[in-house]
Amino acid sequence: MSVKKPTAIKKLDGNPGNRPLPENEVQPKKILPKPPRHLSKDARKAWRILAPQLFDLGLLTELDVDLLGIYCETYIMWRDAKNDIVENGYWLTGQKGDRIKNPSISIARSAFEQMHKMKNDFGFSPAARVGLSIGNAPIKTKDADDWEGLIV
Repeated sequence: MSVKKPTAIKKLDGNPGNRPLPENEVQPKKILPKPPRHLSKDARKAWRILAPQLFDLGLLTELDVDLLGIYCETYIMWRDAKNDIVENGYWLTGQKGDRIKNPSISIARSAFEQMHKMKNDFGFSPAARVGLSIGNAPIKTKDADDWEGLIV
């Protein structure tokens, strides 16, 4: 079963199939959604960086709040696990003095796999953006400072 591509993505693609686009497709409100209250402090920072960019491209609505929230929390989980690996290494000393694999390796791998599965939903990879054009949408760039404290 194939997944249908949203009309917003088809429009950004330039409608390569030249098929008629739905005229009566459900359209959620076009307002920039606020981050969910349950997000951690760091996930909210990630949200505030990603959400406006996705909204400007027409790829974020109120219906996408949970998915983007999950992505932001998963990113923070991956980042924290990666930082633990950098700080403590791949191997730890177990209670009996034996070498054990750092559990953060599995956490980082799992979080990365989840992020990888979600990347196409929001165009978070070059391959997911191939063929997309933003037409007259304003291009807003984020300074590296915006990500400071989130990326180590």
